[in-house]
Amino acid sequence: MNEGIRRAIGRLLRRLRVSQGLSLSRVEELTGKLGSRVSRSRLSELERGDVSFQFDDAQVLCLVYGMQLADLFVEALAARPPSLFAEELTAEGLFNEGKSLFDRGRVLEAAWAFDAAAEGAASRAGAMAGLARISASFCYDRLGAGDLALRRVEQALDVVDEESDTFWRAMALMAVLLASRGARVRARVYLQPALAALEAGVSPRLRVFLLDNSAATLHFLGELDQATNLSLEAARLYRRFGEFDLCALKLAAAATCRSEQGRSEQAIRHARDAEGLLADLTRVDTRVFVLATLGKVLAVGGAASMGEAKSCLEEAFRVADLHGLKLRAREIAEVLEQLARREGDCAGERLWKRRVESLPRAVLDGLLDMADRPRSASDSRR
Repeated sequence: MNEGIRRAIGRLLRRLRVSQGLSLSRVEELTGKLGSRVSRSRLSELERGDVSFQFDDAQVLCLVYGMQLADLFVEALAARPPSLFAEELTAEGLFNEGKSLFDRGRVLEAAWAFDAAAEGAASRAGAMAGLARISASFCYDRLGAGDLALRRVEQALDVVDEESDTFWRAMALMAVLLASRGARVRARVYLQPALAALEAGVSPRLRVFLLDNSAATLHFLGELDQATNLSLEAARLYRRFGEFDLCALKLAAAATCRSEQGRSEQAIRHARDAEGLLADLTRVDTRVFVLATLGKVLAVGGAASMGEAKSCLEEAFRVADLHGLKLRAREIAEVLEQLARREGDCAGERLWKRRVESLPRAVLDGLLDMADRPRSASDSRR
């Protein structure tokens, strides 16, 4: 993924420069006038994707090309390289390639494969095109490109039959994306039909998807009792299907809801149930999330469980940092800093404060960090 992000940004930078009729020398001159000169040689290397892309580069080049920093990443992420996939791959083959890439932690390339599958299927099969767009949306959301994720779901809704399972998947996913961005009224517009579909009776596979995304939407909307109930039902179905990573995530989500309600005993019970699946988990980010959730709910439980709480959080931090999950590592470090402050542990507070300050603060920082780090063969991020 590191190379994919660098080269995607590089292709976009070259396209922007050429479309505006600017030479490398002229861009160097303009960046110098803006107080952050980028040399011609570095510009050339950036456009080829040969060097890491720094935040200062992004800021000054966005000013030169007249675009917002967030838009730079959105456009770059959507622009897959030519001839990335074998020409003989069918839409179904590209879709399967996307699933394989996603399971190996290569989220950006997976999004490109799903986009290519949607384009190949659009003229023949609306259901395939819609499902591919939904899958791409999920990838872009994981990369922090929320606007692009929403755009892909809208494209899915444009091509699918309103009576199809794919339509209901798109509705539920749109609800959670909108709710996560604070668009509460619009989120409810999409949530209500998804909840109605659950009441009407649907296939088990569609049901678990609707339960999962409806629970997440309701959590964002603050309706914690219903969110917990739907999360637990989704967890039971995922367990029945043998999808233990997803089961653990929904149990952890239920624990978080109960903790936010002040129901510590129930929160700990759900988190313990998720912990019981650790040996069956295949994805690093799921393991980190389960450990972090258990640590957080134990910390709320009181002094008797504080030692185990810190141990869980420290292990979650270690695994997240080791596997390059920098944004998640920062969140955990912030919790550990707060716990140290609460206990009057000045040395611990200083330690975790330094860790927090060394990690990315936001999604765009995290993408720049991913562009710098080498890909790990053991990175199974989902």
